[in-house]
Order: sequence, then C-alpha cells, then structure tokens
Amino acid sequence: MGKTKVGIWMILMIWAGNVLAQMPGYTPYFPTSQNNAGWKYNLRAFYSDDANSNHFTNDFFAAVNSSELLTDEMKDDQINNLNGQTLTGRIRQSGLDAWFNSKQKPGSMFYYFGVDFQNVLDSQLDSDLIRILLKGNKPYAGQTLYINNSEYLNQYFNRIKGGVGFYFGSGEVVHAVSAKLALSIGQNYDQVGVSGSSFYTHPEGDYLDLSLHAETQAADTSWGKLTDINGLGVSTDLYYSIQKEKDFYAGICIQNLGFISWSGNPFVASMDSTFRFSGISNDTTGNQDIPTNYSYDNLRRLIFDNPDDSPFTESLPMILNLSAGKFFSEGKFYAGLNAYYYPSLISNYRLEVFGTWNLKDQIRITPIVAFSSYSKINYGLAADWHISEHIILRAGSTYLNSYFSKTAIVGRGGFVSLQFFF
Repeated sequence: MGKTKVGIWMILMIWAGNVLAQMPGYTPYFPTSQNNAGWKYNLRAFYSDDANSNHFTNDFFAAVNSSELLTDEMKDDQINNLNGQTLTGRIRQSGLDAWFNSKQKPGSMFYYFGVDFQNVLDSQLDSDLIRILLKGNKPYAGQTLYINNSEYLNQYFNRIKGGVGFYFGSGEVVHAVSAKLALSIGQNYDQVGVSGSSFYTHPEGDYLDLSLHAETQAADTSWGKLTDINGLGVSTDLYYSIQKEKDFYAGICIQNLGFISWSGNPFVASMDSTFRFSGISNDTTGNQDIPTNYSYDNLRRLIFDNPDDSPFTESLPMILNLSAGKFFSEGKFYAGLNAYYYPSLISNYRLEVFGTWNLKDQIRITPIVAFSSYSKINYGLAADWHISEHIILRAGSTYLNSYFSKTAIVGRGGFVSLQFFF
C-alpha cells in the first residue's frame, strides 16, 4: 500500500472520528448561602452535557457519534449548510461531591472530598476538508481543495479532589471562599492539526496531488476503561463570592487549573510533505487499499515519520465562570448573568441571561437565554425542586429550542443533580 494514500486515509479517519458549584447548596440560577444552616453532611451527584456546532445538524451529529450510515441526502444537506469554518464542541461532566461541616455553626470551616469525570471535544474544520470527508475527492476532479486552520482535540480525564472552604464577614454581607486540590488522571488524549494543505485530483483521475502539513499528539487513543491511567497531573478549583441575602450576589469560579503529563503510549509527530499518487483508483471514498485489520494507532504510525514516544504535558481545559445578579420582591425573584470562558478551546465563551422565580421556597423556575462562540442564540429552562427539607433535585437545559429538532443546528444537552443535606 502506498504511503501517500495511507496518509490521506489517516487524516480522514482522524477527522471523522456547566460548571457546577464549589460551595454547598449553591446553584448559579438562585444563589443561596448555607452559612446559617445547621447541616453536617452535604452530598451531591451530578451530570451535565453540552454539545454545540455552528453548522452541523442534530441528526448528522447523532449519526456520526453513533457510527450510523450517512445517507447521500444527509451529506448533501450538511454540505449545503457550510459557510466558512465549522466549529463543533462537547463538554461532559459527572461526579460526586461531599462536604463536611463538623461544627455545625455559622462561620465555621467545612471540608470537601469528591471525584469528577470529564470529556472535552473541541474541533474546527475547514469546509473543503468536510467536503472530502463526506463525498471523497472524486466529485471535485479538476479542482484544488484547500485545508487551512483545522484542528481536532478530544480528551478524557478524571479527578480525585479534596479541599476546604469557609465563610467570613460581618452583618448582612457574607463572603465565601473555597479551594480544592485534585489528582488528575488522564485516560485518552487525541489531537490532530492540519493547515496549509491541498488536494488536487486530475480531471480524468489519473493522479492525485497532495500537499500535507499536519501535526499530532496522542496518548492511548483506544477507548479506555474508567480505571485506565495514561497520564497523571495536578489541578485546582478556586471559588470566591460575596452575597447580601435577598439583595445581590457576585461570584467567580475557576475549574481545571492544572495539567496532565501523558505517558500511556505517547505519540508526537509532524508532517510537511508533497506527494503525487498515481494508480488505478484515486477516489478517497474507496477503502480497497486499507487493510481489514487496520487500527487508529497503526494508521497514525504509518503516515507520520519518526514519532517521538516521550511523555508530553498539556494543560487541562480550564473553565472560568463569572456569575452576578440582583434579588427583587424580597428575594422572590432573581435576575442574573453567567459568563463562561474556556481559554484553551477554540469555541471559548458562553453567556447566559436568566430570571428565577422562587415559588414558596419549594420550587424555583428559571427561563434562560444563552449565546456562545457558535454565534447562535439558545433558549432553555431550569428548575429546582426541594423534595423535602433534606433533598434537592435540580435539572435543566439551555437547548429547548433545538434539542428535539433533527434538522436544527446542533445545540443539545442539559444538567441534573441530586443533593442531600443532613
């Protein structure tokens, strides 16, 4: 098998491939201080998922993620949606939190222990690259397709966390701080970048000219078990807020400030080459030259020369969250703003404007309007249900306008948490 064609397939195969509270009892849509509560143990389980794109549709995104067959109609519809760079991202988090307040009195220090599991997908694909991925190069015979500023990043990691927090202040104004230190455990890391590359297919298919400029970093790209350790690092989460009950709230939260040194089957390489491939078939939609027992890692090693197998270190996808708002009607209504910033990601910001109605301190309803780097507006709803004095259920989604429409541009996900006070 020619190395050039393996290179084409390597690139094609690779590309085809809500910050939760730091303080006990806090929810960004209706901040409540636990400074005066007599709780001793506070436990929570949570899950959140946010998937977005500026061009891909929900049905296309779902089909790719589940490895379903893409129909010609679906491919054509998706190509017609293209307009510049296509951004796609997904952030999933789940975990368990536990706070312990041994003194059970206002102003006392509390302790924290927890675990979280995170998956971050971040990609930016050039329109011509997507055309080749979906239709192959044959429909573009006689044309030169250019690929610029395309990048794919997918990483899984877990964290085991411990920390402390406390309240301080005098009068009605209360300050709250907390800090967590985490052992960060890497499971999978996969990054590929392509820029300044081009494909040209002879009008009669006699040859294919390929100029390929690519780089990659990976650590065990095979699907890992939850217990797999392919990298280790440290990170911290920091939180500060100031609140006057039934008046105002402002807070800042930093999550995933740290790094992982990836050592499980590490692979670092780059490629800057020009090829001309001549043969019977120069259609990249075919698979006759790909061995039936190929693997993702084998293809990577076939195309990238002289890879470095030394461990490499990468920062975690840090999240900065700013939240502020004002209470009205003696604390029955809260209007606020949430701002999220992801400095290491391509799609790096998200804004939410919301209003929360507190219904008899048992049910809280929150309409939400959101805008992000994907240049679109989403609408959603969140709710808190105080099932009893000791149990709170929270759930919501900011994608109700697009979640249930197959043809809508990707915007799907939500969050749910169950919290217990004792």
